[in-house]
Amino acid sequence: MRYRMDFTVSAVSLLLVLNPAPSSGDVEQGQKIANRAVSLIKRTLAVDLPKELPEALRAVLPVEAAHDYTDGGYKVPGAGFFEPAFLRIAEPQLSKEVEAFWRIAPSRKTLALPFLAESYTTEGHVVQGILAELIVEIASDSFDVRGAAPVIENTVLSLLENSVSSDHDSRFLSVLEGTTVTISDAGFARLIRIAEEWSKEGGRPRCQLVRVLAVPSKSRNPPDAVHEYLMHVAEHDRDDECRVAAISLHELQTYDSGILLPVYLGVLRSELCGDEAVATRVVKAVGVWGRYREAVPELVLALESCHPLVRAMSVIALEKTVGIDRKSVPEDRLVFNTDYDYADKGIEAEAAQRLERAVSWWKSWWDNEGDAFLASERAI
Repeated sequence: MRYRMDFTVSAVSLLLVLNPAPSSGDVEQGQKIANRAVSLIKRTLAVDLPKELPEALRAVLPVEAAHDYTDGGYKVPGAGFFEPAFLRIAEPQLSKEVEAFWRIAPSRKTLALPFLAESYTTEGHVVQGILAELIVEIASDSFDVRGAAPVIENTVLSLLENSVSSDHDSRFLSVLEGTTVTISDAGFARLIRIAEEWSKEGGRPRCQLVRVLAVPSKSRNPPDAVHEYLMHVAEHDRDDECRVAAISLHELQTYDSGILLPVYLGVLRSELCGDEAVATRVVKAVGVWGRYREAVPELVLALESCHPLVRAMSVIALEKTVGIDRKSVPEDRLVFNTDYDYADKGIEAEAAQRLERAVSWWKSWWDNEGDAFLASERAI
């Protein structure tokens, strides 16, 4: 374990976010539910599940749970905690107790999150993994509970700040990835600090964290610091996967496109024969999705890309940006990007010819009509 987090005080302080004046009952109830969960987890771990799934057990299991069985037994430690039906034959009383735990209302289980996080940092590896899944499950089910979002945010961010396992970090981040999740300004600032710290050490799901920052929120826009960080990642990051995650139409629409669009176009120019995924992402953002007329010169330039997929996406982006109906495009130069997704494994001759004709046509269009188009109001 890399860090040892002291939740002795913070577990209670996190409940202050949910209720500025939490009753001793709230604190006691949260601690009690967390203790109960840890006890049940340890008891289920002590139950030896059969190596092969007997028919009597298969009959009471949900289909998806039965599918998770392998030749060597169930692949998840403590399977009975998440699916108490596993315990019905060997430990019927324990099965009932676990079922009763899962029937606890989400609003009550939310009170336990800070205390579960505290236990997570002190338990052994196996229990820790089960607690990580439990925290994720409770948090994911509780975002619509009134007032629960700040507790979930603070619990998850505290766990990320005191990282124990990269795999668990990824699971915790998944809680924040949904577009319905609201993150506070302070939460965004903490995520940026975590991302910057992770960039120094490697081995952490930093690109997933970048995606969390880039996910459009249905309820509010993030502060400028988030847009500026994502712009920096898109332009300068050493990890191309993170750059792809940082580039989006949403950023162009919610930040100053006069600042961001030139950065994206500069990235496209620098990656024409560089990273295919980064160049393709820019073409999609500025052309296929955004249809920015200012991007047309770079989209034409991208027709010279070393990557067939980038050339194909540029053709499609130009069609959309200039406003050409695909139904009017002759079949012999009609391009579909899926034909070039795996160009490194070869492209069918017909697809290669269609792309070559389309590229040639658009270059001719640019030479003959490009200036007039840029001077017109035809672009979207």
